[in-house]
Amino acid sequence: MATVLDQNGLMQKWNRPGQMAQDYSKLELLKSGLVNRAEEYAGWTLPGEFPQLFSGSSDTEQQRDFQSIGAKAVNHLSNKLVFALFAPTRPFFRLDVDDDYMQELVDKYNMKPSDVQMALSREERKSVKKLSTRGIRTGIHNVMTQLIITGNALLYFPVEGGKAQVFSLRDYVCKRDMSGEALDIITREHKSIQTLPSSVRNTLRASSMRYHDDDMNVFLYTRIRRESDGRYYTMQCVENVPLQDSWGVYPKKQLPWVPLTWKLNRGFDYGTGLVEEYAGDFHALSVLSESMVIGAAIAAEVKFLVNPAGATDLVALNKARNGDYVPGREEDITTHQIDKTSDWNFVLSMIDNYERRIGQAFLLGSAVTRDAERVTAEEIRFQAQELETSLGGVYSRLAEELQLPLAYIALGETGFLINDKRIEPMVITGMESLSRNSDVDNMMMYFQDLSLLAQLPEMVQAYIKVPEIMALLGTARSVNYQTFMKSEEQVQAEQKELQERAVAQQAAVDENSAAAKASQQPQ
Repeated sequence: MATVLDQNGLMQKWNRPGQMAQDYSKLELLKSGLVNRAEEYAGWTLPGEFPQLFSGSSDTEQQRDFQSIGAKAVNHLSNKLVFALFAPTRPFFRLDVDDDYMQELVDKYNMKPSDVQMALSREERKSVKKLSTRGIRTGIHNVMTQLIITGNALLYFPVEGGKAQVFSLRDYVCKRDMSGEALDIITREHKSIQTLPSSVRNTLRASSMRYHDDDMNVFLYTRIRRESDGRYYTMQCVENVPLQDSWGVYPKKQLPWVPLTWKLNRGFDYGTGLVEEYAGDFHALSVLSESMVIGAAIAAEVKFLVNPAGATDLVALNKARNGDYVPGREEDITTHQIDKTSDWNFVLSMIDNYERRIGQAFLLGSAVTRDAERVTAEEIRFQAQELETSLGGVYSRLAEELQLPLAYIALGETGFLINDKRIEPMVITGMESLSRNSDVDNMMMYFQDLSLLAQLPEMVQAYIKVPEIMALLGTARSVNYQTFMKSEEQVQAEQKELQERAVAQQAAVDENSAAAKASQQPQ
């Protein structure tokens, strides 16, 4: 672990005036080509999500394309991903207890395993509810949109509270190791001097007279860097002035900055989005849609051809009112028509083809989950499977890179800190994306399997070893049946007790009957 001396050394290295701004500029230059492509991808889909030029106003219209299928596709897929990853009716993770630690809790506190699970379930709901107050769903929706279009996003949860923030590719730079782990992240924000703390304003004004205007905007840089001890160290500076009180240290699992990618290739610092994978289709659709708009504008024009040698008086015709008589011949004037129907039909067929291909890639043609208060588990499972198979494993990657860090952040919000591996948050994806509800479903299917045994003929049941079959079915359904099923000794003891109770009851009945008969006999 880093010592105080190590931190002081890092602060001296990071505190060099202008160092953070210089490093940001160098890394920003390396991603300039990616930023230019991202602007084009946003132009095909949702231009407002990644505009070409940064502007604090909304006077300029962002729509620049001739088709809207891109906006529809991105909105549809992002909503579907948010609903599948963060269903509003259940936590997106569960706390898994090591078997040895579970037994230790049972023995130490005289608890049942079900009591432990119930306590952990309450902690899950509490942490997710706390996370919801930080605007998690709004932030996650923005993250999904950025990932689909640009392939990159940075999610940040302020330690002091407040809403979750999302940095687009334009607002941060990043360096990763070969495995994709973030090594160095620098964010840049536009801040008005009057919004900064008084201590920061005083430090900034002392450094230069140009910062005395309260309406002036400055750059606030935040650096998050992993050092040799595996922890992340953070520091901030305004322009070229380091902020001494901004120093922070975070373990990996509690880092409030979550750098995300849609698809990350080995050795790359930034990811690629789904729109980039289908850039050819979007470009072709854009060009074809533009040609159809131009063609429709040309076809809508009304132009007349006049025979220069005709007898019709054009001046009188132009001055004539509705219903007037003008000398002339009908064949002297004709309407100019463009016979491009076959060409436009061909273009329309190509547009339909590209729209269908984009729709399949972004799951536009699939069934949408019902908008209802209670959605069945099978519907959510089907949607999770569809996302997993259609997006090539991106759904599982988001569970690892987005949901799991959010689970640690959510637990930290409630003070439930995990310092060892005896209790860990688990996020299960794919067909088992329903977490604890999947266990319930498996249990119900297990009971359905057992109910089939009762339907077997008595002759067959006489030869069946029921405990062995119960163990086999429990293993097949991934159900820990031993936690709620009685042992064979318990069953035999209870059956013996029932038999003894039945014999005692029958003896009491016989005794009462004998006494009644005796009382009825004449003396």
